[in-house]
Amino acid sequence: MRSKLKITLNKDLSQHLMVWCDLGLMFKKLLKSIKAKYAFELGTGTGFLTKFIATTVEHVVSIEIDPRLLYVAYKILDGEYNVSLVLGDGIRHIESECVRADVIVSNTPFHITSQLIISFIKSRYPYAIITLQQEVAERLIASAGSANYSRLSVLAKLFLEVKDIKTYPPQAFYPRPEVSATLVLLKKKQHWSSNYENLEGFLACLFSQRRRKLRKALIHCFGKESLNVVKGLINDEVRVFKLNPEDFLNLYLRFKDLMST
Repeated sequence: MRSKLKITLNKDLSQHLMVWCDLGLMFKKLLKSIKAKYAFELGTGTGFLTKFIATTVEHVVSIEIDPRLLYVAYKILDGEYNVSLVLGDGIRHIESECVRADVIVSNTPFHITSQLIISFIKSRYPYAIITLQQEVAERLIASAGSANYSRLSVLAKLFLEVKDIKTYPPQAFYPRPEVSATLVLLKKKQHWSSNYENLEGFLACLFSQRRRKLRKALIHCFGKESLNVVKGLINDEVRVFKLNPEDFLNLYLRFKDLMST
C-alpha cells in the first residue's frame, strides 16, 4: 500500500495547485499548437501540470521554490524520464536564461504575476503559457482610455501578442483562490534591449498620475524643463491614461538620454 503524502501549502507564496484535468489538457493543446520541444515550468507544485507538459514535449525543466512541494513532486514524477526538477527561484532563472526552452509554462502564483510577465518580456524566450488572475489578464489586453489600462497594458502591447484562451473558476484550483484565473498564450513580437532600460520606471511614474493631464504628470515626474522635450511631439493636454502605447514609447525615447544622466 502506498503511503499518503501530506501537503502543507504556504499562503505567503500564494500557492493554488491546479486540480482540473481540463486545464492541464488545454496547456497540452497550446504546447502542441506552438510545436514546443523544450519547456521551462515555473512552479512545479505537486507535479500535476508537469505530467501534462512531459507528455507533450521532449524535455521539461521544472523549478519549485518550496522544498516541501518539490519533495512531493519527486515522488509523483518518479519514472518520468524527460523531467528535470530544480529547487530554486523561477524568476531568477528566467532572467538569467540559464534554462534551454521554447516556452515558459506556469500555473502562476498570484503574487508574482506581474513580475513573471515583465521578466518574460525582458527574456529571449519566444512563448509563455500561463495562468493569471482574471483582472491581470484583462489589464494585458486593455485599450488606452479604459479603466484597466495600465503600464502593464502598455508593455504587453509593445512587446507581446496576447491571446486570451479561457477563464477557469476558483474550483479548478486547490485551495480555491478568491478570484477566477485566465489562461493566456503570450508570443514575443519585439525583443527587449538596453534601449528600454528605464522604460519601466518611466511608465510607473506617469501611471501614478494616470488621471492627470500629461503636462502636469511630466512636471511631477521630470520637472518643468521636461515640457521642452515633448514640444511638437504630442499634445500635452491629453490625460495620461488616454495615450496609446506608441505615444508612450515615443515619449520615452525622447526622455531616454535625459533619464540616464
